[in-house]
Amino acid sequence: NDDDLRKTIINSGIVDYIFFIFETRDLSSITAPYIDVIRQLTLQCSDEVRLLLYSKKPYPYLLRLLNHQDNQVLLYTINLIVYILVSGSNTTSFSSLHPHFDQMSRYGGIEKLYSLFKRTEVNKQIKDLTAICIGELFNNAELPHSMRTEIISHLMSIVGDSNAWTQSQSKIQLGNLAQNSGIYY
Repeated sequence: NDDDLRKTIINSGIVDYIFFIFETRDLSSITAPYIDVIRQLTLQCSDEVRLLLYSKKPYPYLLRLLNHQDNQVLLYTINLIVYILVSGSNTTSFSSLHPHFDQMSRYGGIEKLYSLFKRTEVNKQIKDLTAICIGELFNNAELPHSMRTEIISHLMSIVGDSNAWTQSQSKIQLGNLAQNSGIYY
């Protein structure tokens, strides 16, 4: 079973060592293959595998990578964050605050995600995934006024995206945000 192999790899110490690299190395020396090793563990796997990765407390390391200048590193990082966030949502009650909200807040993750969203040099896919991450985090929490207009406008702009997953997630996030604010988009 691929999930069993993924769990073995996550528990083997390899992930911990890669997180150590993310924490200690100069950002410019961290290339896409480093983050792709971890990202590959989360592709087409169960929520259980992603939550095992979450148990390693990845956010401080991944959030540091959001300051990277390489779009491929940023894309792999934001992909990984969104996979972990969605798994967190899938395994908790719809009526409760996102289970990773407090940890992301503690590490300044919401501000770092919003800062990435506002960067002009990032590509559309990164911007789309970042808006989805922010929407995911604010499931059952009101989106701060300072980011509400931009995030909601962007999510609305990708409702008809050519990527089916992006299209679906934008609709889900808009629905969740509408319920939280009492405003329907």
